[in-house]
Amino acid sequence: MKCLSEFSGRVFLDYLLAQANAAGIEQVIILGGPNREIIENAVRKLNYPMRFSFPEEKVRLGTGGALTLIAPYLQEKYFILSNADTYFSENPFELVKSQSMGNKDAVFYMRTFVHTSSFHEISKQEAYAWPDLYQTPSYIYTGLSVLSSEIVRNWHSFDLPVFCSYEKDVFDKIKARAKFTAYPFDEIDFGTESGFKHLQGTFKKAAV
Repeated sequence: MKCLSEFSGRVFLDYLLAQANAAGIEQVIILGGPNREIIENAVRKLNYPMRFSFPEEKVRLGTGGALTLIAPYLQEKYFILSNADTYFSENPFELVKSQSMGNKDAVFYMRTFVHTSSFHEISKQEAYAWPDLYQTPSYIYTGLSVLSSEIVRNWHSFDLPVFCSYEKDVFDKIKARAKFTAYPFDEIDFGTESGFKHLQGTFKKAAV
């Protein structure tokens, strides 16, 4: 349960929910998989004012398939999807809210290997779901996107297996219907040992 990893006395999910709350997010749906009850208990203790839902995953669905569980809870035309193991140096929810969807069903926020000072669109040919060992892509997806609720409601049209990965399977299925935006802020994925240590150092500096 990476989202409940502790940094400077707070579980990571606390930092993420604080950013969501500051951005005025009113509803949060948390997909916790087999650890749903443990995560729900931890979140309830944090006493954030948002409306929370914790869909039950009765069989393992993966990070992609689990999205089918949120359909009954969706109340808006679009929703923000965020990984729970990535920390953004600036409030991603605040920044994403100001971006236009245009005529697309999805927006993937990408990290560039060269620093950028502003949001800018890139082509789908430049965008990758994850780094390829045999090439250096221009941009990679880093766990933040905005999706149309219709994508979830029409999930059957993608012909995906019940268990699937959002980044490895879903990303390519909806790539043609998405736009890709490079964002101007830093992020830390603490799914790796180096990322975990980096984030520990970041929060220790902030606490001083």
